[in-house]
Amino acid sequence: MLLDHNSEKVKELFKHFDFLKDTDKLRLAIYLLEYPNTSLDYEVDSFITLLKEVLGTIDPNYKKVLECMANRKHLVMLLADYSLFGGIDKKKFLIEMLFNIYNIDFKDHNLNELVNKNLNVYDFAYALLD
Repeated sequence: MLLDHNSEKVKELFKHFDFLKDTDKLRLAIYLLEYPNTSLDYEVDSFITLLKEVLGTIDPNYKKVLECMANRKHLVMLLADYSLFGGIDKKKFLIEMLFNIYNIDFKDHNLNELVNKNLNVYDFAYALLD
């Protein structure tokens, strides 16, 4: 984990997140960053574009199929738990989630380099927790 002082709720939810497949981690991250009730003092459009590009690369059917979160019950359960968090816990979970994605080995050097250069998770963390 990137942050030292996460609440037990964040740590517990992150344990469940950590067991997701890489494609589901990306789907959840895209959904949470696009979610209209997520108030962030950071421009995340470049993150969303990057995550969609990575997901499209590792799951070629991603762009062909309209995804419904309701069809992914394990993600819906994570979303339900996340929705109960207060503002600071939501921000901390987002930081930890993006840091986890930042550290994924996608088994593709170019994809790993793309993520490492463009997913500015440290800047994101500093901006959210200032």
